[in-house]
Parts: sequence; C-alpha cells; structure tokens
Amino acid sequence: MKKALFLTLLCSTFAFFASCDPVMVPFGSIAGTVVDEATSEPIQGADITLIPSNEPTTTGANGYFEYNDLEVGKYDVAAQAVGYKYNKVSVHVESGTTKTIVISLEKK
Repeated sequence: MKKALFLTLLCSTFAFFASCDPVMVPFGSIAGTVVDEATSEPIQGADITLIPSNEPTTTGANGYFEYNDLEVGKYDVAAQAVGYKYNKVSVHVESGTTKTIVISLEKK
C-alpha cells in the first residue's frame, strides 16, 4: 500500500512539473547614437557606459552603439568623449523591444 501511494505521489509530482512552462525572463535592447549638440554630427569613439551594470562600449564611425539582451527595467546610458562634456540619458527597457536614443554631447 505504501509503495502504491509513493508511486502515485511521484507520478503526480512529475506530471505537475512537466506541465509547467519554464520561467521566461523578458529581454529588450537599447540602440543609440552619440552626436555633437551643436552640429548633430555623429561622434566616433565616444565611451558609453550602461548603468547599473557598468558595461562599457564605444561608438563606431557613425556614432552608433547597441546593448542587447537586457532584462526589462530602468537603465542610464552615459556618454563621454574627448573634448566634450559628460551626458547621461535614462531609458526604460521593455520586453521584445529596442529603445532608440540619441545622446547629445556639448563641447567643453
């Protein structure tokens, strides 16, 4: 009798967990361009930092940068370049979307 009860509980537990969907962590992206505030020209080689992760990247020739596979939530994206003042933009990442931003830097 105990063996039958044990097998029933074991099978029920297995069936329950087999029917559950895995936990999905939603992800999104941030893409952006860093530009000169006065001319709107892209700034190549600007240093970008994603806050709070402190993940660095650098803009390409067209001033473009991108962060992918970010958990949903609020981030700050900081930019700085030689000869320019530091600037930071706040972004809210949503599941399955790419937030596109422009960060303008003012010359020192």
